[in-house]
Amino acid sequence: MRQSERVVVVGGGLGGLAAAIRCAVAGRPTTLIEARPNVGGKLNIVRDQGFVWDIGPSLLTMPWVLDDLLRVAGSSLAAELDVVSLPSACRYLWADGTRFDAMASLPALIQSIAAINSRDVGNFMRFMQYSQQLWDLSADQFLYTPMTGWQSLLDWRVLRDGWRLDGLLILHRYGVMHPGDPIVLVAAAARHRRDAFAAADFAMDHLKSQSWFWKREKTAKGWRWIEPRPDDHRDLARW
Repeated sequence: MRQSERVVVVGGGLGGLAAAIRCAVAGRPTTLIEARPNVGGKLNIVRDQGFVWDIGPSLLTMPWVLDDLLRVAGSSLAAELDVVSLPSACRYLWADGTRFDAMASLPALIQSIAAINSRDVGNFMRFMQYSQQLWDLSADQFLYTPMTGWQSLLDWRVLRDGWRLDGLLILHRYGVMHPGDPIVLVAAAARHRRDAFAAADFAMDHLKSQSWFWKREKTAKGWRWIEPRPDDHRDLARW
């Protein structure tokens, strides 16, 4: 995109506002189109008969993202908002009088869970571990990497970890080898055999086309470098 080309952002929600701000700061003429009277999307206010309601968001879970956007625009989160950290993120109430406070600190949250059912503490910690795995798997690819098309989703880490492997071993020989010698070993371990088979297949396709191995072959006509074949690239394109 040339810098003089106009950018039209449809929708004045949080994502649309962020995109428009970044485009404008980059020096591109930017137009933001919003059907409603106010921009902000779910970040908005309802006023009626003298009463005022905040309609969301109820939590600011990633303040550094908002701070980064404001700094791009020449300001900061601290300069624009007074962000107050509360001890409890929210409170749940049941008809029988049960109350649960989702505390902001992990030790206090565990105490809240244990007060209702101590057996759920272990389940919660396993869920937290699973959530951490999802974050480590997806954060860079889906939150911090520009989307340039569906090919942007084909990150090898996302595909690899999406199979829930217990282990992946790759051994590749180097040096002088002769026809018939074993060259590469790929072994995948998973609770489900299809995950293991798919991961091994995926690893082999990447070894054939994208790994940094320089191979050359000696024939009666001398030495020649071996390049990936069209079939190798087609195999890789499956992923």
